[in-house]
Amino acid sequence: MIKHLVVFGFVVTLLSGSVVAATVSDVPVTDPAYQAVKQSVDQGYLPLFQGSRFLPDQAVSRKELAVVMDKLIAAENARDLDLTDSEKKELARLAKSFKAYLAKQDNAAGAVQGQVTGIAKEQKVLHYDMTKVTDEMTMITTEQEAQKNLTWVAIGLGVLGLLL
Repeated sequence: MIKHLVVFGFVVTLLSGSVVAATVSDVPVTDPAYQAVKQSVDQGYLPLFQGSRFLPDQAVSRKELAVVMDKLIAAENARDLDLTDSEKKELARLAKSFKAYLAKQDNAAGAVQGQVTGIAKEQKVLHYDMTKVTDEMTMITTEQEAQKNLTWVAIGLGVLGLLL
């Protein structure tokens, strides 16, 4: 699919101007899509309506899309890149280099994923430990409150014993 899109852009660029240029009245020249619209019309991929109207918001039917795709595929099949042997070798070298780079990046990503998995396991252990410590602190605080209350009861009994 990407190959077809690249070829479409390349073919439209190569062939622009080979057909009588049409005026598109309903797409402003300042519109970012203007050049693509103009080239698509100039190359005969998409028609104008009522002389110069492109109707940019009108949907394209499957039938119209099939005609455009047929024209693109025919243009792609007819096109010859005319690469020299040195250019072909350079492309092969770049492809090999890119493969090696991609493999290295894939290995690095795998190592990072392993580290992330290890950190996630450590995080679970830490969460368990923190929960355990929190529970122990709650228990100690409860025991201290109980001891404090018993101390006050003992003090109160001691004072009563002195008074009697």
